[in-house]
Amino acid sequence: MKVLIIATCVALTLAVPSPLREKRQVPNCVNTFQNVPNPCTSNSNRVYFPHPLDNTKFLQCDRFGRMYIVQCPAGELYNQATTSCITVA
Repeated sequence: MKVLIIATCVALTLAVPSPLREKRQVPNCVNTFQNVPNPCTSNSNRVYFPHPLDNTKFLQCDRFGRMYIVQCPAGELYNQATTSCITVA
C-alpha cells in the first residue's frame, strides 16, 4: 500500500508542469500578435533569421516551413554573423 501511495505522489509531481520551467521555442501560431512575417516559406536553405522587432530573439525554421521564435538567454543578443546568441559587454 505504501508503494502505491509513493508511486502516485511521484507520478503527480512529475505530471504538474513547473512554473520555473522556461520555454525557449514558441510556435509562430501562438505569436501572431507580433505580426512577424514567416521567412521559412521562401524555400531558402537558411534555418536562422534575426527577429525583425527584437534583437533578444531570433527565428528558427524547421524542414516543413514552420517558424519558431526563440528567446536568447538573459543578457544575450542574437548575432546574425554567428547565428547564435552572444553576451553583450
